[in-house]
Amino acid sequence: MLLHLAWVSNSQRNYKKSTINQVWEKKTINLAEACFEAKIKFCGVGSIAEVTDFGITNLYASSKRNTRKAIQEISKEFLWIRPSYILGLSQGRPRFVTEIRNNSKPIMIHNGNESQDFILLQDVLQGILIALERNLTGIVDIGSGRCTKVAEIAKAIAKKFGKPEPLVSSSKEMPNHYFESNILRNHGWRPHYTDTFFDATWEP
Repeated sequence: MLLHLAWVSNSQRNYKKSTINQVWEKKTINLAEACFEAKIKFCGVGSIAEVTDFGITNLYASSKRNTRKAIQEISKEFLWIRPSYILGLSQGRPRFVTEIRNNSKPIMIHNGNESQDFILLQDVLQGILIALERNLTGIVDIGSGRCTKVAEIAKAIAKKFGKPEPLVSSSKEMPNHYFESNILRNHGWRPHYTDTFFDATWEP
């Protein structure tokens, strides 16, 4: 059983435009073919960017889409797990989490009006585990099922870390994108860690 994870980390500058994504696209497809031939379970991990970002310069998103489509054509037994916008509080994901955690002064949030389906990393890991244990196939989305503005989640994180509330620059409203995770919910999964985080930090 093989689990393929990230290619180019978002800690790398301009990772969305890096042509190395296309290199890993080809390598991943080749690896998937070899796994299917050897009767090894292949699990690819995609991204919410597959369905939200169709910009021609986003090679990360387009490479994920191309890889998923190619693997679907190789075998009906493919498994493609697609998490929504992951929050890793200990890991400092996304970058503004680290910035909030490491600064004693308010940081600036430039995309505050953008809405995302935020989900804690622990819930994503639980979802992956269930998908593997239950031998699920096809596309398995993992999301909280609700959208929250970046500015609001940044304020909640600052509250959790006991840091000053971030400043938010003006930006236009962005469309909402969220995943329902119905397949996983049918197998008993729930976004427990994410719900607990919201319950503990959210201000009505």
